[in-house]
Formats: sequence, C-alpha cells, structure tokens
Amino acid sequence: MKLRDLRARFATRRGTKKTGGRRWGRGLKIAVPLVVVAVGVLVWLFGFSSVFALKVVNVHGTSVLTPDEVLNRAEAPIGLPLARVDERAVGERVAGIAAVDEVTVSRRLPDKLEISVTERVPVFAVGNGDQVMLVDHVGAVFPGPRSDDLLAGEGPMGDPELLAEAATVVKALPPDLRARAQRVVFTTSDSITVHLDDDVEVFFGSAEEAEFKAQVAWALTRGTLDKHIDVSAPTRPSTR
Repeated sequence: MKLRDLRARFATRRGTKKTGGRRWGRGLKIAVPLVVVAVGVLVWLFGFSSVFALKVVNVHGTSVLTPDEVLNRAEAPIGLPLARVDERAVGERVAGIAAVDEVTVSRRLPDKLEISVTERVPVFAVGNGDQVMLVDHVGAVFPGPRSDDLLAGEGPMGDPELLAEAATVVKALPPDLRARAQRVVFTTSDSITVHLDDDVEVFFGSAEEAEFKAQVAWALTRGTLDKHIDVSAPTRPSTR
C-alpha cells in the first residue's frame, strides 16, 4: 500500500471521530436545558402551585383533649404547598399544650398533614369541680376531667419535683393497696402520706425505695388493725 493511501485512511478515521464528538456535544447541549426545565417544573409544582397544597389535617391519639383543641393550637397553614409546611413549628405549637407528652407531625402526599399526640397519663388529681388539675409521673400539671378511679392529691402545686415524688409513691402501690387508697397528701419531699379507707394512713416519708415501702405497708395492713403505719424506714416499720 502506498504512503498516500495510508495518509488518506488515517485522515478519514480522524474525521469520523471528530464528527462523533461533535454529535455528542450537540446532544448534551440539548439535554441540559431540558433537565433544568424539568427540575424547575417540579420545584414549582411541589413548592408553589396549589396542586400539592395542604387541604386536610388529621389528628390522632386524643382522649383528654379534643381534636379541635389540637387543630387550633397547631395553626396548620391550610392552602400552603405541602413541601413548605414547617412540621417542626406545628409540632412545637402542639407540644405547648399542657396535656401533651409527645407529638409527631408528618406530611402525606398529596395534601394531608398527620398530627399524632401522646397525652400525659394522670397519676392523681388535685382539686374539685371545675378546678381539677391532673398530675402525671414526672410532676407535670394539666387540666382535665377526673375519673372515678383516680386518686386525690393534697399539697403544693408549684413544685414539680415534689409532685413527681408523690406520683412515684402512688405508682408504687400494689393493686390491693391501691384499691384501698383514697388520697395522697404531700407537704414536703420527706412527708408523703397515703390515706386508705377505714381511716388507715401509711406514712412513706420520702419517695426513696417507694416500691419496697409499699410492699412492707401492704404486708402490715394484712397483719394489724392499727390505723397508723410508718414505713419511712422500711426495714424498721412501726404501727400504732
């Protein structure tokens, strides 16, 4: 083969490669704007149009509260595109309700917001009539109806730690003793007393070793007719 023929073949191959490169470059130039447009449409669709706007808010888990109470506090922005709804802000507003222990907020396409609340569980109640306040295991205070089986409480309401200690004593009562309990009286953290039926009172002192003290008290109520039982020192209880 002559040198001239070799040069011609080489030039043809180089030209083919360049042509292929130019074709790829034109395809890329067309594809990039299309991707940008598609992304822009999606951003507008989800973030600014009314297609995926918030229309429905569902509330789950209420018992003491009503769904309307939660909805009013949530202030969910009906009509705002779902992608722009601040779940955290809605949740923080709902968490501000005294009776709410935990709350989760989640979006559900195309147009829903789900609010799930876990209410506080009352351990005892303070007050009567329209002035009833409920107290949970951590000493949180919140309004609500008092059920018939809920123990009454008497003591200062401004000390969450003291309220929590009183709740600890109540929760430690075994079923038989709890069935007889009528009220818990707390004046200081070292002066917690549970009053039973038949004018029997059990002095716990503090909430320390509450379960052990409760078991000792239960045993003593079965073995004595005395009205006053002191289990503040559970290894050395006394009655009179």
